[in-house]
Amino acid sequence: EFHAVDIEIDFHNVSVNILDGDSDDLIQQVFLQAGATADWTQRNIRLAGPNAGRKIRIEFRLITDTVEPNVGFYIDDVIVTPN
Repeated sequence: EFHAVDIEIDFHNVSVNILDGDSDDLIQQVFLQAGATADWTQRNIRLAGPNAGRKIRIEFRLITDTVEPNVGFYIDDVIVTPN
């Protein structure tokens, strides 16, 4: 994962959310960050808890505006494995 967005987390952020597989309702936000990574960064995000045993969707979300444009949010090689 690589991201570069403004540091104001309320207006510019990258997040990973777990959504209900049928309704798309938010179950849990498992990652939220603003600012920038210096380079590609490996992230391991645990999806346990309220997500165990249910059908889910994983949402990768970038929130920003046009006031402080930056390069954005890049992801690569997503792997989902059982615990």
